Amino acid sequence: MAASSDGKHEELVALVTGASSGFGETIAADVAKAGHVAYASMRDTQGKNAKVVESNAVSSKADGIDLRSLELDVRSSACRSARRWVWR
Repeated sequence: MAASSDGKHEELVALVTGASSGFGETIAADVAKAGHVAYASMRDTQGKNAKVVESNAVSSKADGIDLRSLELDVRSSACRSARRWVWR
């Protein structure tokens, strides 16, 4: 956790894309294990990545970490619209 100017700890939150495998999966887990909130985003959380979602939930509970799975397709039209709105 990072300390703020008043000495209190701030909660850091990370959104990790591509967290269903490889580097994204590793980074999301490492961020959570470092004591931060990690949103592990991926496509198809109820289909092909359902086991990853379950594994994240089990790890969160067993290890006392905050690793949250999130359905997100960065290629979707809704996501493209949100990027345009955020980066104005």
